[in-house]
Amino acid sequence: TIVFWSLRRVMSSGSMVVPVVLWGKRAPTHSITCVLLTNDQNTIVTGSSDGQLCLWKLLGSTDRKRIVPKSLLFGHNSAVSVLTNATDSVETHVIVSASTSGQICSWSADDGACHSSTSSLRGCHTILEVFCSSRFGRREWKLICAGEYPEIYILDSETLEVLNVLKQRKMPEWIRSLCFLTSAKKKEVFIVALSGSGVLNIWSVDNIDNKVGESLYNKKSKSMNELHTVSMACNPFTNKSVLLVCENHFVVYDISHGDFEKNCSVSSSDVLLTGGEFVNESMLMVWTQKDGVYLYDQCDTSSPRLRTKCCIITECDARANISSCYSFSFARTLPFERFIVQASSSGSVTLWKLSVDESESSSQTSSDHLLVSSCGSAGFADAWMHGKAPHGLTDGLIVSESAGSSVTASLYLASSSYIVCGHQDGSIVLMVALQAAISQLLESSTGWKSVLAFMNILKEDVN
Repeated sequence: TIVFWSLRRVMSSGSMVVPVVLWGKRAPTHSITCVLLTNDQNTIVTGSSDGQLCLWKLLGSTDRKRIVPKSLLFGHNSAVSVLTNATDSVETHVIVSASTSGQICSWSADDGACHSSTSSLRGCHTILEVFCSSRFGRREWKLICAGEYPEIYILDSETLEVLNVLKQRKMPEWIRSLCFLTSAKKKEVFIVALSGSGVLNIWSVDNIDNKVGESLYNKKSKSMNELHTVSMACNPFTNKSVLLVCENHFVVYDISHGDFEKNCSVSSSDVLLTGGEFVNESMLMVWTQKDGVYLYDQCDTSSPRLRTKCCIITECDARANISSCYSFSFARTLPFERFIVQASSSGSVTLWKLSVDESESSSQTSSDHLLVSSCGSAGFADAWMHGKAPHGLTDGLIVSESAGSSVTASLYLASSSYIVCGHQDGSIVLMVALQAAISQLLESSTGWKSVLAFMNILKEDVN
């Protein structure tokens, strides 16, 4: 249970709002919808169906981590649909979240402070990608935002200001997936997006950098005949192949000759695929909603098929209403560690480490040289069970009939600085906000004596 309210103090220069979150005796619900590991691989970020974000700190050694929920962030009024890092730098600890109602927020991964927020882009956002561009000799980090609408928005990653709008020339549709491609010859970067009907649209990043503030139409398009796509990823180790994941199959395309040539395709009609990434030059993984993560090994990159398949993560909740989401992280600095974060809609997270033997040549590296191990797992219930339970807002009311009764609703009356708490037994408690906060935060039972003087208990007449 959570009580959330704010104290407003009027000052000579204006007003200051201090948000306060007061925990209850039971762990809060946190049905996870998306997950992210920060660039420095020290923090896991999860978004929930309630609109909350949680920062989980990773403590301990590389092989065994202790996952601790540190902060619960409030900022979205609908489900969090997607998360991304604000930059690719390990020095910048800022993440960006988007919700199904259209709100986008940037947060500090260190202290949870909200840096900026915008609700100007309407629609459900499902894609957030970060990229770096150069303008007037200066590097700038930008975000690509797309979702259940035909446009693609280019945002400033710091201010979240809209810089450009990318549009489709023919039959505009929702964007289902996108990625960045780099041409082998000219080293030109392109944004490649696939629409709901399977049409591939391409924009040049150079045009975006040179035409800030303008609406840009796609350079060219191509029908791919791929429906129900869920993700697209370019191989960052070679820039020669693209993984396109659909709900019931995935396809690997060869782009080394400047066009999308189908290399291989794998059907998966018995499981629902939700995403995928490349592990190294010749291995890729795809993850599912309920059946774990599968690794595919293409030892010979010229082969038209994937030679090996193995399930590397099988620990999934068998309950019908529980699903999992995943995120893959490859470190940019030594020792170049690879992690998979598995998050469950039940509110738990698990960190998996992938150790790939790079001593072998790329033509010999296979799943036999891959070691997958669990580094740790945690959930909100674990924190409440093994740690000291937070002091409840009305725990000190030992003289009240409401002692031990759950708080089911709360309200902060800013005009009178009162907190109103409704209980499961029908009683309503009114107390002075400042006194209640002091008593709860200091966990002092004697402090409630002053609170009781200002408190009233109202009991509904159930008869």
